[in-house]
Amino acid sequence: MDSHSKNVKKALNTHVFNELDLSQTEIEQFAEMISKKSKQTKKEKKRFKILLPAAAVLFLVFLTGILLNLFISESENQTASIEEKAELIYGEPIVIPEIEGFDILFSAITMLPAQKDQPSNLTISYGKEKGELDSNFNNEQKRKSWEEQQNSILLHGPYTGENVISIQYRKGTVELGGGTGERKIMNGMAVHYEYLQRDAGDFVIAVINSDQSSYSVEMFITNRFTLEDSDKILEEITKQLQNQ
Repeated sequence: MDSHSKNVKKALNTHVFNELDLSQTEIEQFAEMISKKSKQTKKEKKRFKILLPAAAVLFLVFLTGILLNLFISESENQTASIEEKAELIYGEPIVIPEIEGFDILFSAITMLPAQKDQPSNLTISYGKEKGELDSNFNNEQKRKSWEEQQNSILLHGPYTGENVISIQYRKGTVELGGGTGERKIMNGMAVHYEYLQRDAGDFVIAVINSDQSSYSVEMFITNRFTLEDSDKILEEITKQLQNQ
């Protein structure tokens, strides 16, 4: 600030304080109070700048938690609904595995050709990017027509999406065809599996026998779903079967 500006500021200050009829001590106290108030305001602004990003982060965490709960709730409702329908047809408890990060796109029970009231196998298909209900199944007449043609009972879907995992449940134990592949114990259960490379693509097939029933698992290997991922899925399935 130049000397002229300082003189103008001093004159204005003197005029203002003279109008207020304050003593020199009161003027100094008033100036000190204004100074403290200014510093306090700056601190509050700084504190607000710090708190605003923190509040945004907390809101994001809160929103993520809500979405996660909604996803888990929807997944549990899917599996519970399919289990309930399947148990009515099979007449025994059935575990439908819940696979984190995957939606159930399709589920149906194929009936025995000679005994249409007896179930043969239960199929559950899991995938990502679940879309709308397939337009070929968007009314009761279309669903009934498909069931008659396929000798099946439709339990869920089918929905559009990228099919990654398919599980078939059957009564009785089965063995992996060809006598090849490897065996390992996962969560106390024997798993017979094999990695296959074909022109149509790479995939892992596995068989898990559980008491008087079996689960056959087929997983398509891609850049987005690796062999390591398939091992994690088998670990999760056997864990849920053991805890039934």
